[in-house]
Amino acid sequence: MNIAADERLNLTAVTNRGENASGLSGQEEKLFKVLYDVVQPGDAITPDGAAEQINEYLRSHPNRSEERQEDTEVVGDFLGCLWSLLTSVVEYTPYNHPGQDRLIATMQSLIKRTEGSYAIWGQSALQVWPDLPLLGPCVREKWNWAATPSFNKAYHEMPGAKEWINTNAFTARLIGAKIVNWETFPIWALREAFEEPFRSVAENDIHALVAAQWTFHAGKLIYELSVEESLVENPRITKGGSLFDGESGFNIKRWAFWKKRAEELSTEVSDEVRWIASAVFEKMSENEGK
Repeated sequence: MNIAADERLNLTAVTNRGENASGLSGQEEKLFKVLYDVVQPGDAITPDGAAEQINEYLRSHPNRSEERQEDTEVVGDFLGCLWSLLTSVVEYTPYNHPGQDRLIATMQSLIKRTEGSYAIWGQSALQVWPDLPLLGPCVREKWNWAATPSFNKAYHEMPGAKEWINTNAFTARLIGAKIVNWETFPIWALREAFEEPFRSVAENDIHALVAAQWTFHAGKLIYELSVEESLVENPRITKGGSLFDGESGFNIKRWAFWKKRAEELSTEVSDEVRWIASAVFEKMSENEGK
């Protein structure tokens, strides 16, 4: 996919909490500055430097006790704050902006560090940072966007559409880079794009752009899982859409269906998006080694 110019990003929407809000807390301000700097062009901070700074903020948190392994609540609050800011920054970092790749490099640097294991939210103990505790639930909270049907507007004029595409781009990058192992998100995204009837041109544009993120950033892995007919943890929530009658989870029949629908979708989108929609089918063939 094309890479947008490495332009400075306006992230004021992340720090604006509404007309009556007082802005970010002290901890949020520090973490936001790191995330802000790493997505912007220039040399304000490198991904490794950003990861080190984030880790240091956790390590030197003023509420941590001498018995640091007992600080489950403090660590949980810190991670919740960090991931909430991260996923908000992602929403306003365009899917084809180099800042997305710098955020991924930051995550890759983070998971090489360790600050102990914690049973956050009463779950089994997870390692900070290798297991990225609480990141999954924070991303899941963002997974609730739905298009408001509009026949008179372009896709980028639909509320939340750009943010939704950007979120998919980052999540696809995370999974494609094997930073996380989240099997449901790609299935949900491709099910919505390909396993339901096509909608308005604006909605089709959005689904084509979302499908492109998964195809380009995680398509090879998705194809491999499909060939392996990889089992998923919860088959019920990965069952087929209204047009697909095959098994839930990843399987080669489903991949073939997605590919067929990707080719069809390229004729149901706007001129602006048509080349990207066509590239989805081509990339899927490339992922098959054809």
